[in-house]
Amino acid sequence: MVSHALSGRRSLNPDTVRTIRAAADELGYSPSRSARALRLGRTGTLGLLSPAVGDRPADDELVGLSFYMRLSAEVARRAFAREHNVLLLPYVQDTTKLRHTELDGALVSDPEPGDPVLAALRNLDIPIVTLEQDPDQPDDPWRVHADHGASTRAILDHFAQQGSVRPALLLPRISWAWPSQVRDAYRQWCIDRSVTPMIQLVGTEGARSAAVRLLDRLDRPDAVLALAEGYGPAVLNAAAELRVAVPDDLLVACGVDSPRALAVEIPLTAVALAPELQGRAAVDLLLERLAGGVGGPVVIQPKLEIRRSSIGLRARGGRR
Repeated sequence: MVSHALSGRRSLNPDTVRTIRAAADELGYSPSRSARALRLGRTGTLGLLSPAVGDRPADDELVGLSFYMRLSAEVARRAFAREHNVLLLPYVQDTTKLRHTELDGALVSDPEPGDPVLAALRNLDIPIVTLEQDPDQPDDPWRVHADHGASTRAILDHFAQQGSVRPALLLPRISWAWPSQVRDAYRQWCIDRSVTPMIQLVGTEGARSAAVRLLDRLDRPDAVLALAEGYGPAVLNAAAELRVAVPDDLLVACGVDSPRALAVEIPLTAVALAPELQGRAAVDLLLERLAGGVGGPVVIQPKLEIRRSSIGLRARGGRR
């Protein structure tokens, strides 16, 4: 009778229910999470897979550890507040190891085309929410992502307001949705304004070497959107080597805000991608999926943090 009164699963005399619940409150009783999970056939555990952790080769310039640490911390906080635990899982080459995990659902950050981890989780019938779009299923409603098109246009418009006429894009050679969406927005912005696109891909040689090649061109850009967390400082180093003054001769912005954007000699304008908002939204969406909800997607609007690296002479009363 006590369990039925506390769970509300059976109809009992209202006075009896009130008496039992009052006694439970006085004793500080709370139901066993493990027993409830067993009854529901769930573990109470959500998985989080991040490209910052795993078997894939590390790219410290690309993978913004600050972003993923903040994202992971908020996912853990939100899940715990909603009576779930979070298991941080690595991206693994041997996806058979995922069979040993007991998860109610999984959050997968920055999936790639043909992502073996996503395929393995789906084969295990584990409900998934992706952080950023799945390139293979772009219309999947179970996703949370930042509006990279809007943030890219905001940076380029800001460059133009500062007098830029030749903005360039420093882009990683990967096929995640994030750089792909930024590249597409950049190209469309250039078409709309009859500007010649100038895209420099970063390969195994690193962002600094790629930035030197970009800034050593005869048609050198007068502004650079350096997408990844480590790319902005790399552009500043390349500009110093080539004696290109920032921001007088070159405007610079980074696609990810982080402590590194503030720790450099010339503070970098950057896109605040709001990892806390993304983490909370992702947990809520996954729990909605587990409850039989209808899905998203959930779109987070980033904020442009304007700093000295992109304040041109026009804004200071001079001419570019």
